[in-house]
Amino acid sequence: MNKLESLAFNRICACFTLSSLAGSDTAAAVVALAELDDMIDDFYSEYKELVSPEEYEEAKKNPESFIALIDRAHRHYAKLESGGE
Repeated sequence: MNKLESLAFNRICACFTLSSLAGSDTAAAVVALAELDDMIDDFYSEYKELVSPEEYEEAKKNPESFIALIDRAHRHYAKLESGGE
């Protein structure tokens, strides 16, 4: 799986996990928050060159901003793949 595919997959997983927070099942929400926390940590570890420590901390507090970071990384690699145009 290349970077673009990996980022697209991460976005789908993050959105799906975020949707689990909307329900009334507290146990599912706790599990979803733990999964998101792990996803954010993994993302930051892999894409540190694109994410500041402040953005990482914000993503931990506000999972919606995590989606924005994934989108930004995807745009970055899409631009590189297309020759930087």
